[in-house]
Amino acid sequence: MKATENKTTGEKMHVYEVGYLIMPTVAEDNLTQEVSWLNDMITSHKGEIISEEFPKLRSLVYTMEKVLESKHQKINEAYFGWVKFELPVAAIKPITQALDTRPTILRHLVIKTVRENTLYGSKLAAEARKAEGEESTEEKAPKVEETLVN
Repeated sequence: MKATENKTTGEKMHVYEVGYLIMPTVAEDNLTQEVSWLNDMITSHKGEIISEEFPKLRSLVYTMEKVLESKHQKINEAYFGWVKFELPVAAIKPITQALDTRPTILRHLVIKTVRENTLYGSKLAAEARKAEGEESTEEKAPKVEETLVN
């Protein structure tokens, strides 16, 4: 995935997506503040939000631990959300550092991706085939290749 150039500033830009888990100790009423914090962090670094999904409480596949106030807490569920955004290449490091140090973020993953909507993947293709009466298989669904950000 090649960097694009911002037409007004000339900066090299990449499209990223961050998936994040918010601690279950955050009240549902405060989730909007957490999402706003992340969106403000992105836009304050000259980023543009492309799309996002508001966090929803989910059971985790395995128990995670986080040290809070010098105590190990075992976490079995968290709020999962994601946001896709375009950002100058040099600005991704401060955003990942802010996510690393945010006590309400259990875990996050930042990847480089493409601007186009990649939601038409296995799930939507399977639903379309099901509606047409075909059996769904992973092999028939289009695959999207994404790379991890270092």
